[in-house]
Amino acid sequence: MPISNKTSVRDSQPLVTIIVPCYNHEEWLARSIPSVIEQDYENKRIVIIDDCSTDGSYEKAIEIKDQYKDACSIDVLRMECNKGPSATRNKGIRYFWDDTLIFGMLDADDTYLPGKINKSVEKIAENPSVVGIVYGDVILENFKKNTKIYEPREPYNRRRLMEKCTMSSQNFITKHAFSVCGLYDEEMRTAEDWDLQLRITKSFVGIHIPEPLSTYSITGSNASDIVDMEVWGKNWDIIRERHHGKD
Repeated sequence: MPISNKTSVRDSQPLVTIIVPCYNHEEWLARSIPSVIEQDYENKRIVIIDDCSTDGSYEKAIEIKDQYKDACSIDVLRMECNKGPSATRNKGIRYFWDDTLIFGMLDADDTYLPGKINKSVEKIAENPSVVGIVYGDVILENFKKNTKIYEPREPYNRRRLMEKCTMSSQNFITKHAFSVCGLYDEEMRTAEDWDLQLRITKSFVGIHIPEPLSTYSITGSNASDIVDMEVWGKNWDIIRERHHGKD
C-alpha cells in the first residue's frame, strides 16, 4: 500500500481519523464517541465500523452520527459478515487511507481522556519519519466491580515489548508506519495489537506519554472473557514464531 502524503505531519492540525470497531457494544457507544468529539483537536474524523453486531449497535451508531453531525465528521460502516477486530479496523483504515496522516485506535467500550489526540499528534510531529506509534497510560474501569485503577505503562523499550505487550491498545499510528509495516493481521482475533506493535517498532520508534490518556473498560464482554483460551494460545504462538529473536 503506497504512501502518497501531500502534506506533512508538521503542518498545523493534520487530519486524524479515529477508528472505532464495534461488536455488540450498543450501550457503550454513547460514552465512547463523545469522548472523541470533546477533544481539543479540531481536524478529526470518526469512523465507526460495525462488525455485524447482533444487538442494536449499528442503529445506535447511525443515531449518534445524526446527533453530532454539526459537531464532528462521523462515518458509519458495516462489515458484510463478522470478521473480528483486525478486519474491522482495517476496513476503516483503508476507507480513509488517502487523506489521513494519523490513525487513532479506540475500542467502542473505551474512552479517550482530555488531551489524548493533541498530545499524541504533538509527539509524532517532533520526528514524523522516526516515530511510528504513540501510547499513554490508562485508567482501568472495572464495571463488574465498580472500581477505577490507574495503570501506568512502561516507557518504550523494544526488548520489553518482545517479552510482553507493554503498550496500550488505544494508540496512535502514522500512515507511514502502516504503509511500511502493514495493517492488522486479519487472521488474528486476539493479541492483534501486540503483533502490530512489534512489527511497527521493528522499523519505527514507539513513544510513551507518561500520563493517563484513555480508559480501558472491563465489562464482561472483553476478548479475555469471550474468546476461547485455545484461540489466545494459538495467537501467542504465532507472535512467538513471528517475532522471537528478530530484533
